[in-house]
Amino acid sequence: MSWSVDDVIRQMDELIGHGTVRYVAASGSRLIIPALDGFRGRPRPIGGLRTDHVEPPLVELITRHIADLRRLDDRAGGGALSLRYVDNELHAVLDLLRNAVCRADVHDRLLLAAGDLAQLSGWMHCDAGDHGAGQRYLLLATRAARTVSDSPDSRIRALAQESAANMVGMLAYQSAWLLSRAGASAEP
Repeated sequence: MSWSVDDVIRQMDELIGHGTVRYVAASGSRLIIPALDGFRGRPRPIGGLRTDHVEPPLVELITRHIADLRRLDDRAGGGALSLRYVDNELHAVLDLLRNAVCRADVHDRLLLAAGDLAQLSGWMHCDAGDHGAGQRYLLLATRAARTVSDSPDSRIRALAQESAANMVGMLAYQSAWLLSRAGASAEP
């Protein structure tokens, strides 16, 4: 997987569109090494012809909405409809990243929002037993956070580093859980 901003956006968009594709889950170093791979540098986005502007109040609304979606998942659990809703929200944020103009800090916050939505979708996939897709979402969420972890804005940088570490922790937790399940099924 590529670490460029445009490639991360494209890969997330492709993942959303593959709702019926089953991905094989990984564990151990096969899962964690790709998650840590991008902590070496930050490719910059490739510009395009964009005319609509995203202003900070829209990003604040998206951020509050993500917090509400997480609370809903904590209280009511996932489910196919909730997962589809989260994926649609991720698609909407990716659309803004692809097609709108925004200041660098707003762009970075949108990337963090995309990563947060991918993380939530990944966790919901894992809860539903679709560990391969869940891992793919979590890996892309890690990459989205990594793309802004050296932002000039120290608050965004701190959020991105915390987010990336949280994603790697989720992947490690899932890897350990999958390994323990594999060991349990191998016992007589």
